[in-house]
Amino acid sequence: MTSPSEPRTPRLYHAFEPLAAGAIVAVSIATFYLVAAVVVPGNGFIIAQVLLAAIPVIAATSRRQGLGVLGIAPARGVYVVAAVLVGVSMWYLNWRVVNWIEPPGDTKALDDATRRTSLGAALVMLAIVPPICEEILFRGVLARSLASRLSVTAAASITAVVFSAYHLSLVQAMPTFALGLVLSLLAIRADSIVPAVITHALNNAIAVIIARDDIPAVDAWFDAHPTGALCACTAASGAGIALAIVGPRGLVERGFAR
Repeated sequence: MTSPSEPRTPRLYHAFEPLAAGAIVAVSIATFYLVAAVVVPGNGFIIAQVLLAAIPVIAATSRRQGLGVLGIAPARGVYVVAAVLVGVSMWYLNWRVVNWIEPPGDTKALDDATRRTSLGAALVMLAIVPPICEEILFRGVLARSLASRLSVTAAASITAVVFSAYHLSLVQAMPTFALGLVLSLLAIRADSIVPAVITHALNNAIAVIIARDDIPAVDAWFDAHPTGALCACTAASGAGIALAIVGPRGLVERGFAR
């Protein structure tokens, strides 16, 4: 590791090399599904999620690269605002699209995890653990690595495809791709996965609460004002994405990871 007096080389501190990133993603996803299939259901999912993030963290620390290589770093305020705007609104846009297209698929397992547990357990399982663990892998490792070699659009698109495929669900394919695209944009532009974690957590938390009908007044408002809700959520998501696009570029996007 370099001494404090030595310059910090971009390769050491800002992103994994693409081949290393691909290997980490492949091993992490394989481990996730192996553990989720072998360990008792319920606890197995949480353990598998933790391993999804643990493998990249171990890879970073074992090579003395530090957690900064995973994008675990503070983010500028503009990206936090962008993350909140997208997080509170994009769930509704994806819900409307899925209802319109009606893709094939079974959401029984997801529905069970959402409705047949306490609100606290559902939020931990779907809105706290996955946003942290999945963002470390997909945006911290893959998106940042690709962005050091490709354009933001290409890096975000490839990462979104992998993120969508990881869920192994046709009915979730389009919303996870769309969400993954925006999460990747946020992480790359901010040079931090913190905004992506915020968006992911808000998106999942609101979706869980709405699906459980824990706040009937909110559900009733969305049902009574579909056009207004669509316009408001479109505006919020659009504003968040625009902020992410016009915000200052991070080191990875500027090619410092090469």
